[in-house]
Amino acid sequence: MALDSGDVTTAIRTLDTPFRFMDHGLGLEFTETPRLGEFWHAVRKVLFDTKLEIVHIAESADCAFAEWPLTGTAEEGSGTFKLRHSVSVQGVSVAQVTNGRVTQLSDYYDSATSRRYKVAGQFTEWVEY
Repeated sequence: MALDSGDVTTAIRTLDTPFRFMDHGLGLEFTETPRLGEFWHAVRKVLFDTKLEIVHIAESADCAFAEWPLTGTAEEGSGTFKLRHSVSVQGVSVAQVTNGRVTQLSDYYDSATSRRYKVAGQFTEWVEY
Protein backbone atom coordinates (compact mmCIF):
# COMPACT_ATOMS: atom_id res chain seq x y z
CA MET A 1 0.00 0.00 0.00
CA ALA A 2 2.92 2.33 0.73
CA LEU A 3 4.24 1.80 -2.80
CA ASP A 4 0.86 2.61 -4.30
CA SER A 5 1.03 6.07 -2.73
CA GLY A 6 4.68 6.50 -3.75
CA ASP A 7 6.01 6.10 -0.21
CA VAL A 8 9.11 4.03 -0.98
CA THR A 9 10.70 4.80 2.40
CA THR A 10 7.83 3.19 4.34
CA ALA A 11 7.83 0.18 2.01
CA ILE A 12 11.58 -0.29 2.56
CA ARG A 13 11.06 -0.21 6.36
CA THR A 14 8.96 -3.39 6.17
CA LEU A 15 11.96 -5.36 4.88
CA ASP A 16 14.18 -7.39 7.16
CA THR A 17 17.96 -7.57 6.94
CA PRO A 18 18.87 -9.59 4.98
CA PHE A 19 16.03 -9.65 2.45
CA ARG A 20 15.57 -10.65 -1.17
CA PHE A 21 13.25 -9.02 -3.73
CA MET A 22 12.66 -10.74 -7.06
CA ASP A 23 10.86 -9.06 -9.94
CA HIS A 24 10.12 -12.10 -12.08
CA GLY A 25 8.55 -9.99 -14.83
CA LEU A 26 11.90 -8.32 -15.49
CA GLY A 27 14.21 -10.99 -14.13
CA LEU A 28 15.75 -8.67 -11.55
CA GLU A 29 16.85 -9.42 -7.99
CA PHE A 30 17.66 -6.96 -5.19
CA THR A 31 19.20 -7.57 -1.78
CA GLU A 32 20.18 -3.99 -0.88
CA THR A 33 17.58 -1.44 0.19
CA PRO A 34 19.11 1.63 -1.53
CA ARG A 35 19.15 -0.13 -4.90
CA LEU A 36 15.62 -1.48 -4.42
CA GLY A 37 14.44 2.04 -3.53
CA GLU A 38 16.01 3.33 -6.77
CA PHE A 39 14.20 0.59 -8.69
CA TRP A 40 10.81 1.37 -7.16
CA HIS A 41 11.28 5.09 -7.91
CA ALA A 42 12.28 4.29 -11.52
CA VAL A 43 9.17 2.13 -11.99
CA ARG A 44 6.97 5.01 -10.83
CA LYS A 45 8.63 7.31 -13.40
CA VAL A 46 7.90 4.89 -16.25
CA LEU A 47 4.25 4.59 -15.22
CA PHE A 48 3.78 8.09 -13.88
CA ASP A 49 0.18 7.72 -12.66
CA THR A 50 0.50 4.18 -11.31
CA LYS A 51 -2.41 2.72 -9.37
CA LEU A 52 -2.16 -0.69 -7.74
CA GLU A 53 -5.20 -2.21 -6.08
CA ILE A 54 -5.00 -5.31 -3.90
CA VAL A 55 -8.03 -7.43 -4.86
CA HIS A 56 -7.29 -10.59 -2.91
CA ILE A 57 -5.00 -11.50 -0.01
CA ALA A 58 -4.31 -14.97 1.34
CA GLU A 59 -2.02 -16.07 4.16
CA SER A 60 -0.46 -19.40 4.96
CA ALA A 61 1.93 -19.86 7.90
CA ASP A 62 4.77 -17.39 7.20
CA CYS A 63 3.68 -16.42 3.65
CA ALA A 64 1.25 -13.86 2.29
CA PHE A 65 -0.07 -13.73 -1.27
CA ALA A 66 -1.62 -10.66 -2.87
CA GLU A 67 -3.36 -10.52 -6.25
CA TRP A 68 -3.45 -7.10 -7.88
CA PRO A 69 -4.17 -5.20 -11.07
CA LEU A 70 -1.78 -2.37 -11.88
CA THR A 71 -2.89 0.49 -14.09
CA GLY A 72 -1.11 3.58 -15.28
CA THR A 73 0.11 5.52 -18.27
CA ALA A 74 3.42 5.02 -20.04
CA GLU A 75 4.98 7.63 -22.28
CA GLU A 76 7.20 6.55 -25.16
CA GLY A 77 9.10 8.42 -27.81
CA SER A 78 11.65 11.21 -27.87
CA GLY A 79 11.78 14.93 -28.42
CA THR A 80 8.43 16.42 -29.36
CA PHE A 81 7.05 13.09 -30.60
CA LYS A 82 5.68 11.21 -27.61
CA LEU A 83 2.92 8.66 -27.36
CA ARG A 84 0.98 7.79 -24.24
CA HIS A 85 -0.25 4.26 -23.67
CA SER A 86 -2.67 3.05 -21.04
CA VAL A 87 -1.23 0.12 -19.12
CA SER A 88 -3.21 -2.55 -17.33
CA VAL A 89 -1.57 -5.69 -16.01
CA GLN A 90 -2.53 -8.42 -13.54
CA GLY A 91 0.05 -9.61 -11.04
CA VAL A 92 0.71 -11.49 -7.86
CA SER A 93 3.10 -10.70 -5.00
CA VAL A 94 4.33 -13.35 -2.61
CA ALA A 95 5.93 -12.33 0.69
CA GLN A 96 7.72 -14.49 3.20
CA VAL A 97 7.50 -12.97 6.66
CA THR A 98 9.58 -13.75 9.75
CA ASN A 99 8.86 -12.00 13.06
CA GLY A 100 6.66 -9.44 11.30
CA ARG A 101 9.35 -8.43 8.79
CA VAL A 102 9.49 -9.28 5.08
CA THR A 103 12.49 -11.51 4.33
CA GLN A 104 11.59 -12.36 0.74
CA LEU A 105 9.26 -10.63 -1.71
CA SER A 106 8.51 -11.75 -5.26
CA ASP A 107 6.38 -10.08 -7.95
CA TYR A 108 4.98 -12.06 -10.88
CA TYR A 109 3.43 -10.36 -13.95
CA ASP A 110 3.85 -10.05 -17.73
CA SER A 111 6.68 -7.59 -18.38
CA ALA A 112 5.63 -6.78 -21.96
CA THR A 113 2.13 -5.79 -20.86
CA SER A 114 3.47 -3.72 -17.95
CA ARG A 115 5.84 -1.65 -20.13
CA ARG A 116 8.40 -1.78 -17.29
CA TYR A 117 11.04 -3.27 -19.60
CA LYS A 118 12.69 0.17 -19.93
CA VAL A 119 13.51 0.03 -16.24
CA ALA A 120 15.31 -3.33 -16.50
CA GLY A 121 18.21 -1.84 -18.46
CA GLN A 122 18.98 0.59 -15.67
CA PHE A 123 19.40 -2.25 -13.18
CA THR A 124 21.11 -4.92 -15.28
CA GLU A 125 24.86 -5.26 -15.31
CA TRP A 126 26.22 -5.71 -18.80
CA VAL A 127 28.74 -8.48 -19.36
CA GLU A 128 30.91 -8.47 -22.47
CA TYR A 129 32.35 -11.71 -23.82
